[in-house]
Amino acid sequence: MRKARTLLLAVLVILIVTTVSGCGSLSQYFGGKWVAQVNGDKITQDDYNKRLTETEKYYQQQGMDFTTGQGIQMLSSVKGQVVSDLITEKLIMQEATKENLVATDAQVNSELDSIKKQFPDNSKYQDSLKSQGMTETDLKDYIKVELSSKALYDKVTAGTTVTETDALNYYNANKSKYAQPEEVKARHILLKTKAEAEAVIKELKAGANFTQLAKEKSIEPGAKDSGGELGYFTRGQMVPEFEQAAFAQKVGTYSQVPVKTQFGYHVILVEDHKPAVQQTFDQVKSQIMQQLPQTQKDAAFQQYLDQLKKNAKIVYAPEFSYLANQSGVNSPVTP
Repeated sequence: MRKARTLLLAVLVILIVTTVSGCGSLSQYFGGKWVAQVNGDKITQDDYNKRLTETEKYYQQQGMDFTTGQGIQMLSSVKGQVVSDLITEKLIMQEATKENLVATDAQVNSELDSIKKQFPDNSKYQDSLKSQGMTETDLKDYIKVELSSKALYDKVTAGTTVTETDALNYYNANKSKYAQPEEVKARHILLKTKAEAEAVIKELKAGANFTQLAKEKSIEPGAKDSGGELGYFTRGQMVPEFEQAAFAQKVGTYSQVPVKTQFGYHVILVEDHKPAVQQTFDQVKSQIMQQLPQTQKDAAFQQYLDQLKKNAKIVYAPEFSYLANQSGVNSPVTP
């Protein structure tokens, strides 16, 4: 689940430091002057369209094509998420205002200066803003919400503490996270035919060096440099035939018969085999005690946001009523 305290800046930095191909404005698909109201504060259609366009560009950069069936379905989900984010931002800024935690102009400008320093010169900075259809005012608005959100987050979670009992309960509920799976370390020689693999096994039986044979005869890309080195791997990382053979062999032995897979014929040398190990609570206690406070804080802040949404009066404009279900925030629609 996305945490409200990091809703903006991480995405923002991606948006301004990358250049992607432009896309048409989405405003033609929508009518009305506002999308929703949060305790009387309007989320305007312009704000919604701008954020949706920015988000759409980000996903396009990741390879998403919104004209395909999958893309159309994805865009529907994105629209809901955009509305949900904008609602969350409104609620955060309303609460930050009540608590006198809204970021000052000086704080915003300081953060802006830090972002500008990521660029070699002001021209590159301006070009990046322009390529995303953003202005510096847009950027400062993002920063203001992010800093205000962080201040509210710190205040809400200030009393969060973690005891050793909390850590033990977390360990018992998440033991699989602290289990080291069974591992095998191996090398292999990959050949095209069974006859070639059998010939290599014959050379090994005569005393040939496995690593040297791998460098000379393996058809695996890179084998000339690696000597067939695969390192450690767990079950599920190799194709089934290779995995079964490697995990069944004794340490220090090589395949007595070629192992056939979709890639060809393998001769496998097992160099080490580590059994699965469950780390004890004492072994991971310090690690959990360091990580759990952040997890607990995130959970506390999310609960706080959920309560804000539950108590808020959120109203959608009629033409945007379909976004209520997609955003996960169901509220009345204006008549």
